[in-house]
Amino acid sequence: MFCRFSGGDDPDDIVLVRVRCDDHPMKPNLRVLWRTLVSPLIREGVFDNFERALSALLLDYIDRQIAVYSSKNDELKTRYKQDFDSFSTSIKNKATPEQEDVWMDWESALVFLRKWQAVRAQVTQ
Repeated sequence: MFCRFSGGDDPDDIVLVRVRCDDHPMKPNLRVLWRTLVSPLIREGVFDNFERALSALLLDYIDRQIAVYSSKNDELKTRYKQDFDSFSTSIKNKATPEQEDVWMDWESALVFLRKWQAVRAQVTQ
């Protein structure tokens, strides 16, 4: 989907210039999304414009995801008194089913933590 917005200072003046979403199964109505989700934030002075609103909302969501997975990593480090690599080494070839579950949860948390950190780095370049 490709979108480009243009307009004056009035958030309701923003015009959808081009959208390719005919093949998208949901065919989102971007004007409705604009008017219901973003426009009030600009109209009430929370954000100056569309770009700042989108950027702030996106970064907030990304930071929250990073916090969730970082917290999970910290919780497991504290519980097992070691980092993931040390935990992996300590259970290698002798893990109980419970330890395997913990290992998979921990690995998933670290994978998602790295992915969200990479997304943040790309978004803030």
